[in-house]
Amino acid sequence: MFISLDIETTGFDSVKDHVIEIAVVRFNEHEILETFSTLVNPEKKIPENVKLLTGITDEELFGAPTLDEIKENLLTFIGNDIIVAHNIAFDKTF
Repeated sequence: MFISLDIETTGFDSVKDHVIEIAVVRFNEHEILETFSTLVNPEKKIPENVKLLTGITDEELFGAPTLDEIKENLLTFIGNDIIVAHNIAFDKTF
């Protein structure tokens, strides 16, 4: 099985920017098996250019869980499956 992972962030700097959305799909060579997705509260306002790019608003993120709150569920969902992603080097820094 494989995991496709994608994140949206408040910017490109993993030190000062934050994850605002995570989407994960488990699949095999024939079909999608499961999905996991969540908005993530960065605990600060997001830049206007990010709102325009992603369509995600501060209001949507206000009630979302923090990364610390979803981390365990995310890691459990991924398990030991192989992760594939576009621009994985960027995603890994977050």
